Amino acid sequence: MYFLGKGELRLELNRKYMISRKKRARYIKNAYLISKEHNITIDLNDWEQVWNLLDKFDEPDYVYAIQDGSGNIKIGKSVNPHQRMNSLQTSHATKLVMLGYCLNQLPLEEKALHKRLKKDRLEGEWFKPSVDVMLVVKEIIYSSRSN
Repeated sequence: MYFLGKGELRLELNRKYMISRKKRARYIKNAYLISKEHNITIDLNDWEQVWNLLDKFDEPDYVYAIQDGSGNIKIGKSVNPHQRMNSLQTSHATKLVMLGYCLNQLPLEEKALHKRLKKDRLEGEWFKPSVDVMLVVKEIIYSSRSN
């Protein structure tokens, strides 16, 4: 049986958790905040500890509303709504605009909103800009300001 040395183990962990430096920094920051909030001692240089802590305390996700150049609105969820919009923009012909985002929790939970707006659904998470959809967008914007 072969045991990995410390350097080899670190290399294996990097392969196992193939993530960008940006995401790694965000995860470490979130692990730090969680550890402070819950009085948990953690070595932020130990990726196993960081990963286990984030598994235990899920990173919050947000419901967002993004509008494209033709007026259609995407209601989705993401841990980082602006990064999600940027990734959508690369495959979208018209300019996307972030209308707002708030924590993904009832009554503004993504699945509940999709169910509520099913008559206005175009395709996937895209909706026509009806009165009901615009009211949901207004709720998302208002909720983000009150948090």
